Amino acid sequence: MAHALIFMNVVVLLIGSWAAFSLKNRLEHTQEEVLRPVTHHLVFIVAAVFMNLVVRYAYLNLVDDGFATTRPAWMAALVLPGFFVEAGVAWSLIQTAFAFRERRPSRWADRLFLAGIVALGMTLVAGVTIALRGGGVRLLLASYGAVAVAAMVVVVVGLVLMVIGVGPAITPARRRDERVLGLLWLSGWLAFAASPLFPADARSLTATLAWLWLVLAPLVWLKFEFSGPYDRAPGADERTALDTIASTSGITKREREIIELIVQGKSNKEIEELLFISVHTVKNHVYNIFRKLGVTRRGQLVRLVMEAQAQSDIDAGRREV
Repeated sequence: MAHALIFMNVVVLLIGSWAAFSLKNRLEHTQEEVLRPVTHHLVFIVAAVFMNLVVRYAYLNLVDDGFATTRPAWMAALVLPGFFVEAGVAWSLIQTAFAFRERRPSRWADRLFLAGIVALGMTLVAGVTIALRGGGVRLLLASYGAVAVAAMVVVVVGLVLMVIGVGPAITPARRRDERVLGLLWLSGWLAFAASPLFPADARSLTATLAWLWLVLAPLVWLKFEFSGPYDRAPGADERTALDTIASTSGITKREREIIELIVQGKSNKEIEELLFISVHTVKNHVYNIFRKLGVTRRGQLVRLVMEAQAQSDIDAGRREV
């Protein structure tokens, strides 16, 4: 069973690495900023899986079950990187929740999180120091346990808030994106948090399956739910919305073409090749488009088109009535 779990963790690690790479490519392709913290959260999950794999391998092949008390240096080598991974998991989730509203965490939130990290970090360092000097690992284990619990509480609370929708109003499509991702990740983290309640073998298997779901969830969300830039040509209604935006904002014909390609999710390099213009010219056009429409990112531009399309549909419905 132990070897099977190690193999499963290797599979999860490979899938998670592939998922993180896929998200990173999609981010570079669309410049949809909400994907950035989602990718970071996934990277920290992959790092946690890697640490879990190292611990399992060490238990099975390098040390005995009592290594926590007999070899404190091993514990120090594991808990210090674990501390940064746990903190990264929590902070990247906070960043994700704020990114859906195109905001950054407030200054007080930054300071509160930093104060908690400093307090837990100092306790952890004290525990490592005492353990390495032969004073036992009780404080070290207690402090790392506190870090793990605090990180889990932040993650679960953050995901619950994403599901129920707290904060400034956002577009219905954006709200649906947030809710679905929150539900997918919340189910995985709750399964992982509940794994210690199971017997030993079932506990390890449940935790591994929870890791697997956590690394797959962003890809499921991205493929079936994410309403960011499309990978298709705009339909008739979307072209009407583009025409409306162009006519009311002083958008030129060339800029109108570039907006349509941005809506399709094309990168600057792809736009250069499709329109036979230099990438420098593309960047100049994109800058002018952003300035005229009052946006700063491609995702904002795409949502502007989507909102214009929705308003156009509403107006059309009223005319029919």
